[in-house]
Amino acid sequence: LLQGFVGQLFRQVDKTAFRIWIGFEALVVALAQQVGTRIPNLSPLIIMRNCTEDDGCQDEQLSLVLDSNWRWVHVVGGYQNCAHYDPADCAIEGVNYSKQGIRTDPENLSVTLQMQGAGGAGGGSRLFVADGQDYKTFNLINRELTFEVDVSSLECGTNGALYFVSMDATGGKGGNNMAGAPYGLGYCDAQCPANRWYEGIQGFCCTEMDIWEANRQASAFTAHPCSSSGPCNGQECGHDGFCDRAGCDVNTYRLGDFQFYGPGMVVDSNKPVTVVTQFLTDDGTDSGNLSEIRQMYLQDGNVISNPKPTLPRINATNLTPKYCASEKADFRSADLFQSKGGLSEITSAFRKGMVLTLSLWEDKSTEMRWLDSFVPIGSSAPGDKRGRCNASKITTEFIKAHDASAYTTYSHIRYGEIGSTTAARRLSVSLQV
Repeated sequence: LLQGFVGQLFRQVDKTAFRIWIGFEALVVALAQQVGTRIPNLSPLIIMRNCTEDDGCQDEQLSLVLDSNWRWVHVVGGYQNCAHYDPADCAIEGVNYSKQGIRTDPENLSVTLQMQGAGGAGGGSRLFVADGQDYKTFNLINRELTFEVDVSSLECGTNGALYFVSMDATGGKGGNNMAGAPYGLGYCDAQCPANRWYEGIQGFCCTEMDIWEANRQASAFTAHPCSSSGPCNGQECGHDGFCDRAGCDVNTYRLGDFQFYGPGMVVDSNKPVTVVTQFLTDDGTDSGNLSEIRQMYLQDGNVISNPKPTLPRINATNLTPKYCASEKADFRSADLFQSKGGLSEITSAFRKGMVLTLSLWEDKSTEMRWLDSFVPIGSSAPGDKRGRCNASKITTEFIKAHDASAYTTYSHIRYGEIGSTTAARRLSVSLQV
């Protein structure tokens, strides 16, 4: 994901974790190593469901952990922010989730993220799903993921996202790091986000699978493989660095159907929608190679497939090696997807275990044009038109003006065997999309 997050809890905080890989072994070092005592660290619960065809769906009681970037990091024994790295003198605090604009429903089946929390705290939030003291890791190869989402209040320039990253499950806890996953440490993604705490390291990269990125006007799902995970500098962090930052994506507007997704359209963003994503293997077994990522929607009792694109080389809207190569060719982009590992790297990342991430954010650097408008502004080249938002009018002032009303809700998250997470899907398991 592009990094546009700005979090606040009593005062401005900086990122507090970074990851260093040596050879094939990962050594994770957290810079805010002490555990603070001024704010309780009480994570809200969330119930997900693990499903099989034979036994149905079983509840899993998990928790949600706020990313360290939204937490207060201060001098041990005092209130002064830690502005510089000092491993012996910095503590990271717990967080009041409701003040941050995060709330779960009474049965813990849904979580709502508000762009602006109590007292004006803004910039959205980023949450990780945890199981006990570690992040829960998922392997969705030959599995599907289903959830309901509401983006009806998200205007242009904002993004409600549900995605996976191949970050360390412990958040680097151990040794000098006494905080780890319970305090939201260890984040990385395919945009190689910067860590301002550590001089000499520009960013931290890892494979990312975006299941859902959307507002009212545009949506996309995208695979971002990385050929190398860990710290990056210079070109390693850039466009042709360790990761395919652009990824291989399905955005139906970008593919030529301007009436499929949006308010009052085939997939009506004025209403909640159920999103089903399947990770299919070449032989239909758990040990097979990932050959296709397929997505569909359930709304008003209908199973809705992505429409066929209008571009010359693309005849389907599922993520396959052929689709990704054709998309890059039609949009005249270098095929970084395959050179960074393609679906094979997505397979590898899931088999190692990926962390589920839920977020709501605003991109004040590009106003989210890469999702819902034109990149570059005014271009008519294939692939540059991403959505119907007016790039000249969607300014940082516009985004800020809608902060108070912006929220997204994720509900009834479940995963399991193909065809097991929704009754409607069982009726259409052979549907070709």
